[in-house]
Amino acid sequence: MREGHLTIKELTDAVGGGVTPRMVRHYHTLGLMSVPTRSEGNYRRLGRAAVAVGRS
Repeated sequence: MREGHLTIKELTDAVGGGVTPRMVRHYHTLGLMSVPTRSEGNYRRLGRAAVAVGRS
């Protein structure tokens, strides 16, 4: 993992509250979250700021 970035699963675990990976993907599709960078394996890499946004 690159420093300061989370996978969708790591993000949903950090946010909690019933947020699922499917919800995060849907939010990206709707444009409610910024487009994430991608890892070499094509995984979404989300900035840690997404955790703070998810909690507000």
